[in-house]
Amino acid sequence: MEKVRNAIIQAAGLGSRCVPLTYDVPKALLKINGKPMIEYAIEQLLEKDISEIIIIVNYRKEMFEYLVSKYGVVLVNNPESLTKNTLSSLYYALEYLGSSYIVWGDNLSFENLFNTYEKNSWLSCVYMNEKSSDEWFVNLDDDGLITSVTVGGGGEFALAGPAYISSELAVKLRSLISEYYHMDGTDDFYWTEVIVRHLDKLPVYMRDNTGRVYDIDDLDALREIDSSYRGDAGNRILKEIYSVFGMENDIKNIMPIKTGITNNSFVFEIAGKKYVYRVARDVADNLIDRKKENLVYNLIRDDKISDDVVYFNTRNGHKISVFIDNIRHCDINNWDDVAMSMEMLKAVHEKNYKIDYVFDLFHQIDLHEATWVDHGSSFSDYDITKANVLNLKQHFDKLEKKYTLCHIDNSNFNFLFASEGCRERRILIDWEYAAMQEPHLDIIAFAVFANYNKEKIDKLLELYFGSGNVSELDRLKAYGYTSILGFLWYLWYEHECFAGAPYRQYAVVRYNYAKEFYQEAMKLICR
Repeated sequence: MEKVRNAIIQAAGLGSRCVPLTYDVPKALLKINGKPMIEYAIEQLLEKDISEIIIIVNYRKEMFEYLVSKYGVVLVNNPESLTKNTLSSLYYALEYLGSSYIVWGDNLSFENLFNTYEKNSWLSCVYMNEKSSDEWFVNLDDDGLITSVTVGGGGEFALAGPAYISSELAVKLRSLISEYYHMDGTDDFYWTEVIVRHLDKLPVYMRDNTGRVYDIDDLDALREIDSSYRGDAGNRILKEIYSVFGMENDIKNIMPIKTGITNNSFVFEIAGKKYVYRVARDVADNLIDRKKENLVYNLIRDDKISDDVVYFNTRNGHKISVFIDNIRHCDINNWDDVAMSMEMLKAVHEKNYKIDYVFDLFHQIDLHEATWVDHGSSFSDYDITKANVLNLKQHFDKLEKKYTLCHIDNSNFNFLFASEGCRERRILIDWEYAAMQEPHLDIIAFAVFANYNKEKIDKLLELYFGSGNVSELDRLKAYGYTSILGFLWYLWYEHECFAGAPYRQYAVVRYNYAKEFYQEAMKLICR
C-alpha cells in the first residue's frame, strides 16, 4: 500500500456534447443540485486527505480561478486542449504524475470513490448491458487484471470513471506519454490509449464502480440527474429556440456538428424535425454587419442557393436553419468537386444580385489592422509587405470593374453537396461576409482558403472562365486579389494568434500569399 500523493483532474475541454450550456460554462463547472460538478470530486478527495489537487484547464480557464482560493487547488493550462485530446492534457501535468488519481472533470459520483492509500494501479469500469459501438470494453484475467480492451460490445465492463496510477507505474507511463505526445497522428488520443497499447508493460486492474459513476455526456444525461435542466435550463440559446418553436415540444438530441474558426453550430430536434443552430462569434459591427447578412439570406431565399433559414437574430447573428441530411463538403483535392463549386459561384454571380454594401478590401485592411496594431507584427518585413500591398490599390483603382454579390468567405466547408434521391443538391452556406465585389475575388477567396499554389490558382481560373478564356486582365486581377486578400486574412489570423488561438501556420501561409502574388501581379502590371 502507498499513500496517494495527489489527484489530476482533466477539465480543459469545451464539453462539446453539452452545448449550448458549455458555450457559457465549462462542462466541469455545470451545477448538479446547485453545486459545480467538479466540486463533488474535490471535496471527496479532501475527505481522504488528498490535498494536492491539480486541475488541467484551458477553455474558460478564468472561471476555475475561484477554486484556488476555495480549495487550494493548482491550475495547469493546456493550451492545446481545443485541438488535441486528453493525451496532451496529461502531458502538461507529467511532473505531478506519481501515486495519482486521474479524474475526468465531467464524471460525477455522489459516493466517495477515493482512498487515502492504494495498493495497485487500476482503471474504473462499469457494467454495461446495452450494446455500444464506441465504449471501451475490458477483458480480464482471473485476478481482475485487464488483459486487453475492445472498442464496441455489450454485456461487459466498460471504462468509465477515474483511475489510479501507482508511483511505480507512473515512471513508465510518464515516458510513454511524452513519447506518444511527440508522435504524428496522436492528437486525438485519450491518455488511456497509451495504457491500452502497453498493458504488458503497464499492468492495471479493473475497479468495479457500477452504479456509482455518472458519465455526464450530454444534456439528456444532465436532465436525468437534475430536473432543473429540463425545459430551457435558464440557458439563453435554449430560451431562444423555445421562443421560435414554442414550449410545447422538448428540445432533444443536441449534437455539435461544427466547431469553426468564426462560428460554432449544433443540430437539435424539436417537434420531430431537425434544425441547425449557428452560434455566431461576437465581432464588431464594422467587421460583420448582421443586418446586412440577414438581408442577403432574404435576397437569395427563393433561389434555394443556401440553407433554409427559419430564424435570424440581427443583433448577434445567431440563426436557425433546416438541417440538411446526407451532406458532404467540397474536397479541395478533388477537381470534380472544385469544378462544381466554381459552377455554384458563377451561378450566384450571374444572378446579378444587388445590395448597397461593397467589400472594400483596403478599408477592411485598416479595420483589421486596428484590432492588433498595438501588438505589432511577428514578421520583420511587415512594413515593406504592407506598403507593397497598398501599392496595388493605385493600379486596381484604374481597372474597370463589374461588381455583383459575392460570398467572400469561400472556405470549402461552406460548399455542401447533399444527396437527394438520384440527384445531388448544391448548397453554399454562411454568407456573413457577403457583399458586392468582383467575381475574381470570390474565386481567389476559395483558392486562399484551400492554400492553393500558383499552378492550382491558374487551374481554378480555367474552371471558372473556361479553358482558354482566361484573359491577361483576369489573371492580373486574380494575382492582385491573392496578394491583397492574403494580407487581409493574415491580419485576421495574426489577431487570433495574439489572443492565443493556434493559427500560426495559417497566418504564415496568408502572409506569404501577400508577398509572392504581389510580385506576380507586378510582373503583369509592368508589361
